[in-house]
Amino acid sequence: MVVPPGTSRPPRDRSHGSVASSPRTRSDPIQVITVRRLPATFSALSSPAYRRFIPAQFIGSTGVWMQRIAQDWLVLELTGSAAAVGLVVAMQFLPMLLLGLWGGVLVDRFPIRRLLVLTQSIAAALALLLGGLSLAGVVQVWHVYAIALALGLVVVVDGPARQAFVSELVPSSQVRNAVGLNSTVFQFSGVLGPAVSGVLVAVVGNGWAFMINGLACTAVAAIVFTVRPQFTRPVVPRAPGALRQGLRYIMSTSEVFWAILLVALAGLMAFNLPVLLATMADSEFHTGVSGYSLLTTVNAVGALVGGLWAGSRTTTSRLRSLTGGLGALGVLYATMAVVPGQWAFTALLVLSGVATMSFLIGANSLIQLSTAPEVRGRVMSVYMMVLLGGQSIAGPLVGRFSDWLGPRAALVLCGVVLLLVTAVLAALMARQAHLRLALQRERWAPRLSIVRVP
Repeated sequence: MVVPPGTSRPPRDRSHGSVASSPRTRSDPIQVITVRRLPATFSALSSPAYRRFIPAQFIGSTGVWMQRIAQDWLVLELTGSAAAVGLVVAMQFLPMLLLGLWGGVLVDRFPIRRLLVLTQSIAAALALLLGGLSLAGVVQVWHVYAIALALGLVVVVDGPARQAFVSELVPSSQVRNAVGLNSTVFQFSGVLGPAVSGVLVAVVGNGWAFMINGLACTAVAAIVFTVRPQFTRPVVPRAPGALRQGLRYIMSTSEVFWAILLVALAGLMAFNLPVLLATMADSEFHTGVSGYSLLTTVNAVGALVGGLWAGSRTTTSRLRSLTGGLGALGVLYATMAVVPGQWAFTALLVLSGVATMSFLIGANSLIQLSTAPEVRGRVMSVYMMVLLGGQSIAGPLVGRFSDWLGPRAALVLCGVVLLLVTAVLAALMARQAHLRLALQRERWAPRLSIVRVP
């Protein structure tokens, strides 16, 4: 038993090992045990359930990154087209766009832990199937499309379940930190996964990357089966109108609505970078699969730094910080498109990773903390739907634009559109909240601030 500072432990009867009933006298020595707290960056690890879950995140994320690199490069080898790479991304994310809302209804209706065990088991079978086809030398591009589509159907349930599961493992005060650690683990896996996958693809081919991901998904299912959530939310019984109820909740909750709208914009214009990195490595820098792996790894390093920084913050994100971060990302993309040389591009790629992950952690934690537990699955399904579904819409378009005019022109397009639309959304948010910019005169210099209009 841990005794808080300034209190004492009751005397123990040493002959029986039980707590004695006689009161402590003034002459008895007082032993004080200091409670050692984890740093704010890792505070969520104080939860036993979350500590058990985080290795599953690492194993599963590493496998996902390995499969992503191998899958994109396999399609590029089979077709030689950036548009085809964008299409396989679309096949994987399109089910979330079409069916994501129904996935959220299932997450609210059934225990999340059981759903995650089921989805990871199916994902393992699909990865092993694609690995077998590749190792047998009979894989065709339609095989990759079909398996990517099936994995997309798995993500319809797995995505919102994984997001909502965090709130069952830690108290609300640690949700932001848990989201940050999840993202950090994912990005750290993004450093390891692409590097390992690049070596495997270059040395022994794509098949072994898929096989390892299949084993990783199997391990995740086994670990999640042993996790016991500490803060389970009530399971919502089946009832008509559950889908509409979730949508009405989003529309009536201002912070959730605007945050999801910003995530939708990011899904459309900010998160198609992998499509462009493949063509930048191939056609601009002429570095092949190893160069593509390096660019992906560098971007993941930036996201790792951004995840640690954003997760360590104790204050809840606000809409204005999300808006500013997304606008900054648009400026970074436009700048990356015009800088000469691979090293300058790589340096900005690190910054884009920091900005991307800071935005995602802020948006995710703001939405979860602003949502009632009984509708969290449906709300997070909309979050996943606009995040991944946006990529399924824009991925082929950005890839086609890159085929026509080159990846640099596509980066300029993404950056400019991202910046302009973010500015429009910021103006609409300010108008709804009766806010405006004001130039205030200070002693030494004028200061620009946001004030409420009476």
